[in-house]
Amino acid sequence: MKSREVCAGEDGGAALEVALVLPVFLLMVMGAMQFGIVLFGYCTASFAARNAARYASVHSSASLNPATATTVQQAITPWLWMGSAVGTPTIAVSWSGGNTVGYPVRVAVTQTYNVVLPFSSRTQLTMNCVASRIIVR
Repeated sequence: MKSREVCAGEDGGAALEVALVLPVFLLMVMGAMQFGIVLFGYCTASFAARNAARYASVHSSASLNPATATTVQQAITPWLWMGSAVGTPTIAVSWSGGNTVGYPVRVAVTQTYNVVLPFSSRTQLTMNCVASRIIVR
């Protein structure tokens, strides 16, 4: 049996199908990976904002170790994931009642990520996560 007889009737149809489907498949896989990375970054930023609001709510001006914007930032910076981030995250803390018991504290975390997809230009996505709590002690 000759090799020409084994391949008889096939004119490269499978190679053509692979050439047409492979770019679309790779685009879908890379898009799913980028979506997962960005979603993970959003979840860590949201988690950090919630923990920062909790930290600030239990460290009022009447406590032994009162919270300041610097101490809140130092407390949550290790929780922030910096995988494909651009620059450092921005953490803004605001007290609407002067850091006293019964008033709210608000923490906003802003982070910019690079989003890279095949066949497209490099873009950036900025995420804002905000958490607030009432100061309890």
